[in-house]
Amino acid sequence: MSSVEETGAVFAHDVDMTGVARFRHFGAEGPLYEILGPSGDDRVRIRVVQSGEELTYPAAAARQDPRA
Repeated sequence: MSSVEETGAVFAHDVDMTGVARFRHFGAEGPLYEILGPSGDDRVRIRVVQSGEELTYPAAAARQDPRA
């Protein structure tokens, strides 16, 4: 490789991960979780508050879950 050009990419997400908006419930009365950040493939990393378990979760579902 005599010449490699790297271009920057901006990660865009439309799930609010700032302030208290990062805390959500699974459905109307489900457990509380915290959005930790993007995970790729339209998923986010979350932490279930009650158990401390960390996992990936579909960003589309996080967008629809009610804020805490």
